[in-house]
Amino acid sequence: MRRVLLQGFIVVNYMPQWDVAFRDIGQWLKEGKIKYNQEIIEGLENAPKAILKLFDSTKMGKLSIKIYEEP
Repeated sequence: MRRVLLQGFIVVNYMPQWDVAFRDIGQWLKEGKIKYNQEIIEGLENAPKAILKLFDSTKMGKLSIKIYEEP
């Protein structure tokens, strides 16, 4: 049997400690204690492919579309 416990919190309940959290989390990112996945798809023409990634198993972590203007 497998079980999972998922627990969260309401961010606005901790707003007085926001500056401390930003400092600590920033430091943890620099030290590699927090790891995250991010995928950037370049170009608006690739947006449909990026949207499809939301519904299949190829998306890992944060997905962004980088839109730029050619010179």
